[in-house]
Amino acid sequence: MKKIAFVEYDMSISGGVLTVIKDLAYHFKNNYETHMISLVQPISEQDMTEGIIYQSFDIGNGRVRKILSQSILPLIKYVNENKVDIVLLEGHFVAPLSIFLRYFTKAKVIFCDHGAIENQLSHKLVTLYRKIGVNFSNYTVVLTQQSVKAYIKFLNASPKKISSIYNAVPITFREAKNIYTGDKNKIITITRLSEEKGLNLLVEVAEKLKEEALNKHWKWHIYGTGVLYDDLKQEIRDRSLDCFLSLKGFIQSPVKVFGDYDLSVLTSYREGLPVVLLESLAMGVPPISFDVVTGPNEIIKTGVNGILVKPYDINQMANEISKLMNNVSLKKIYSDNSKDTLEKFLPEEVYSKWNDLFEELIK
Repeated sequence: MKKIAFVEYDMSISGGVLTVIKDLAYHFKNNYETHMISLVQPISEQDMTEGIIYQSFDIGNGRVRKILSQSILPLIKYVNENKVDIVLLEGHFVAPLSIFLRYFTKAKVIFCDHGAIENQLSHKLVTLYRKIGVNFSNYTVVLTQQSVKAYIKFLNASPKKISSIYNAVPITFREAKNIYTGDKNKIITITRLSEEKGLNLLVEVAEKLKEEALNKHWKWHIYGTGVLYDDLKQEIRDRSLDCFLSLKGFIQSPVKVFGDYDLSVLTSYREGLPVVLLESLAMGVPPISFDVVTGPNEIIKTGVNGILVKPYDINQMANEISKLMNNVSLKKIYSDNSKDTLEKFLPEEVYSKWNDLFEELIK
């Protein structure tokens, strides 16, 4: 049996990317001996799946360059001793490891980038890591067609060595059944509470909707944790929004709460391919998102399954949310259309592309 290994900077952090990696590993564990490697922290038992081999170098937090330097020898040793055929480097943080894997192991290396490089070109170190990844790996996989074009344009990637493969709708959401009624009077946002997620914009939108929301008994719940939790909580209080907008903290299984909501809202400054939008559509909950680079416009079809808003236009965002708050029949139309627009994100489509890539590299 051929062997594949997924390498992530820190697999102990729950979130959209880890969900995608876990799903991909789960799908291929019967066809390949599958390893999941975390550099920084051990993987928690609740995130483990039977039939997958887990390894952590348990280096601990610190500067990225120090962590990478301490990971080189353990990773080379692990890949060689386990005779791994394909290593998938998940994210730009671990991309520099491609140099050492390429020259000191027999494994084929796939660099997987979950971000949008156009929004980070000014970040010289991140751009350097990506440049190393695309030049030293055997192949690069990004999330969107827009990212493929950006890699070719800005990093001179070879069109023959890069392609986009979408995230698949997570397993738990594919199996869930939700009867959408559009009358719950609740909005959901699931996100990491960090600067790039546009939470300052979300608060401004909420402030514009506050009066209408209170009159019509609407609530807006934010699920997630992150460095901005305390600041965001204080800002909600300072603006007297806690009667409408509230923080619900971390949620282990979003699929359990999506059915309680009418709308899903994303206010990020940038994205890769937001898994939360796929989850929203899978549950039949119409999404509204800023049309940022990259991802939302490859998921949402405005006027069909949801709404795309001009980036960072809080007035338009508030207006579009208000329209749907007041139009149950339109929300139901979007909900009915949602699953029909998920075809390219279904597992049989996504995993077929991964399998073709694995077979080609091994061959």
